[in-house]
Amino acid sequence: MNDQTDDLVAFLIPAFSICIILGVLFLWWNEVMDFANVVWITPYVAHAFICSVFCRKVAVSKGYSGADWALAGFFCGILALFAAGGLASRPQDVQGADQNPN
Repeated sequence: MNDQTDDLVAFLIPAFSICIILGVLFLWWNEVMDFANVVWITPYVAHAFICSVFCRKVAVSKGYSGADWALAGFFCGILALFAAGGLASRPQDVQGADQNPN
């Protein structure tokens, strides 16, 4: 993915997380939903957001697309974070190393 997609995903995941939490709180305030559901859903969404942020940071530091791994972190949670941690680092400048005779 390109930089525009990475920036879009970096904006959409927090916005999506906030919308879900505010929607749940709105439903609870209007007595459509029990407080037990708020207690269950809110930490789950916060966990998904935190895993998304860390997956993106780990993947970008290893040379992979941050958007793909942010989405994986949001939907798969800690499993995607373990997978991102196990990624091999990509060489940053492969062509420059081939052209340099030293």
